[in-house]
Order: sequence, then structure tokens, then C-alpha cells
Amino acid sequence: MPAPSVYPALLAAALGLVLATGLALAFLSWFMARGPRLVEVLRAGYGASHSRGHWRVLKSLVVAEVALSVVLLTGAGLLIHSLVNLQRVHPGFEAGPVLTMNVALPPSRYDLKAQRAFLARLEPALTALPGVAGAGVNDTLPFVKATNGGSVTADPGRAQGSEVYVRVHVVTSGYFQAMGIPLLAGGTFPPADPGACVISRRLAAKLWPGQDAVGRPLYSDGLSSMRVAGVVGDTAENRLDRPEDPQIYLPAEFNDLFGGPVVAVKVQGDPVRYCAQVKAVIRSLDPGLALPEPRPLREALKESMAVRTMAGILFTVFGLLALLLSGVGLYGVLAQTTLQRRREIGIRLSLGATRAQVVGGILAGAAAMVGLGLGLGTLFGWQAGRILGPLLFGLGGAGPAIHLGVLAILVPTALLACALPAARAARVNPAEALRQE
Repeated sequence: MPAPSVYPALLAAALGLVLATGLALAFLSWFMARGPRLVEVLRAGYGASHSRGHWRVLKSLVVAEVALSVVLLTGAGLLIHSLVNLQRVHPGFEAGPVLTMNVALPPSRYDLKAQRAFLARLEPALTALPGVAGAGVNDTLPFVKATNGGSVTADPGRAQGSEVYVRVHVVTSGYFQAMGIPLLAGGTFPPADPGACVISRRLAAKLWPGQDAVGRPLYSDGLSSMRVAGVVGDTAENRLDRPEDPQIYLPAEFNDLFGGPVVAVKVQGDPVRYCAQVKAVIRSLDPGLALPEPRPLREALKESMAVRTMAGILFTVFGLLALLLSGVGLYGVLAQTTLQRRREIGIRLSLGATRAQVVGGILAGAAAMVGLGLGLGTLFGWQAGRILGPLLFGLGGAGPAIHLGVLAILVPTALLACALPAARAARVNPAEALRQE
């Protein structure tokens, strides 16, 4: 499985190849339809089988262009719908007003005691800033820094199958308020209680379904016995399109931070306006720290959807280009077919055929090409949806509606491409057409 950062480049390369194929099809159809010797060959009577083969290939190219349009536009519709659904998913915290900053504390200068002293000064200093509504620390912030994992159980005997895999966070008490994570039961960490922990709703439901988890003991191989002080809401960790593992929060006052703290500051207004102030506060506590630029949490959340966003843009752009190519190709074929059949149209009109019948014949040929292209495109579009499966989310019953929407776009385009050649056929003067031949 390629790394997520590779997907945009792979998609761009694949769709670029598809677009190049579409351009080649359009050029071939234009070249064959506009070839300077075509009418002369037809007039001179060069093998009828040759001319039929020529137009058969030309019409096949148009069918391929229409099918390509259907596939690309279907992929675009599926991806855009998935992206909209993802944007509606609540991550379990308020990302909009939060500013984050990863502060690396050098292990040579920060043992557990020095870390405690630093955090004890950091939170009050940040919350004292004007416009700051809360501040907290987590060693593994969602969508910003990778999380640790472990196993816990409510069974002191650790019976087989009783352990639950969890994401482990080391946080300060102010973290939950800063992130807007709701407290559902109990409270946060009691003062001077190294054995207290806070767990997520999903972990409480796994270990004590239908029961109150507050005050109950927890056991882990890597940690001593703990006591549940409170239950908070579930939060997303790295993805919005699937449920995350249950979470457990340990007090930073008594536990080492994994690679240093990640500061979360809840502000009023645009978080970017507080970057300089937050950096200044941290430098005032330790001028020797190397500090990166603070980032709004909403940007990290947006980056988690970057692959889907890029895929949706690429499919939409290439789909519209393919739609344009198919319309141009269809118009070119019908225009040249009408030109080729001027004498036939003149004879039919002279023998009593109505102009509506002539136009109907032109449109019937176009309908055959478009219908075959739509059928093949719909078939391959379903397969494209299966290939894009890892990038799709929350489609439900929207798949058929998206396919119908694509048809609703392509059919009017095809009608527009047919309109001018059909109108020319309706205006053919029988006497003039026979005289020219």
C-alpha cells in the first residue's frame, strides 16, 4: 500500500494518462473526419468497404470519448460527495479556535521533575494571554503528532481476551477544555493522585457496558493499577472516515511526555493572530528551546483530507475536459456525416421524405453512438467506484444518484453537439444538393 503522501502524485499521473488518451482519441476523430481526401475518396467511389470501415473506426472513437467522460465524471461525483460527508463528521473536539505548537524538551535538561515545573508555569502563562479561553498539553495531539498505544483491562487476573487496545495520551487537566472535549461523567485528574486516569466513552462502553465507569480500577502491563476519575467524549486521532481505538488519558504531572508536549491553545477569533504571543510566552520560560511556528489545528484536520481533495479536483477537471472532447468529437462526426450524405438527403427529400424524418435519421445515428458510450461508461464507472473504495466515505444510496447525475450532464451535452449538424441537414436544398453532386 503506497504512503498517503504518494497518492496525489499517483492520481495525477494516472489521470494525466487518461486525459492524454482522451486527447489522442479526439485528435484521431478530428483528423479522420476532417481528412482532405475524404470527400474526394467518397465521390470517386473508392471501395465502399473502405469508407464503411473508416466511419466505423471514427464512430468507435466517439463512443470511447463518451465512455471516458462518464468514468471520469462518475469518479469526480463520488469523491466530491465523500469529501462533503467527511467535512460533516465531528472529530470530537473543536478544531476551529485551537492553535497548536509542538515543543521539544531536550531530555538532557528536562527530566520528569523539570518537565513538571515547566508545565506548571506554561499553562497559567498561556491562559493569562488576552483572548485565550483555555490552554492544555498533550504529548500526542490528534492529527498533529502520532499517538502511543497499549492495552488495558478491567480484570485484575488479565483473562485471555479481556484486554482492550487503547491510544494512550499524557495530558494536563486544562487539555480537555482547550480542545472542547466534553466531560461526560466524573471529573478530570484529582490533585496529587498519580493513579487517576480519564477514559473515552468507547473504552467505558467496552469494559463496563451499561454501567458507571467512574471510580473503577484499570490494569495494564505497562502501567500500575489505575482508577477512572472521569469519562470524556471520543475523538478522532488521524482519520475521520472510521472509528478510532478507545482512548485513555494520564496526568502529565506524574507521567513522562512522549517526545515533549504539544501545546493546544483555545483562542477567540483567528488562531493565526496569536502565533507570536504564544511563542513569546514559551521563550520567556526557556529562551533556549527551538520552537517551530504554531499552526491552527484546523489546518492539520484539513491536511488529513488532502488526498481526497486532490483526487476530487483532478477527476473533476479531467472529467470536464473529457466531456468537452466527447462533445467536439460527436459534433465533428455528425457534421462530416451530414456533409457526406448531402446527395442522399437531397434524393430522399425529392422522393417525398419530410425534413423531420431526415433529422430523425441523423439523430438516430448520434443516439446509437452516445447510448453505447453511456452504457460502457456506466459499466466502467461502477468499476471505478470499486477501485476508489479506500477514498470514498458515507456514500449510502448516493451511488446510483451520482450515476444518474452524470447522465443528466452528458445527455444535454450530446444534444447540443447534435443540434447544429441536424439543423444543417434540415436546411438542405434538394435541387442544390443534386446539382453539386
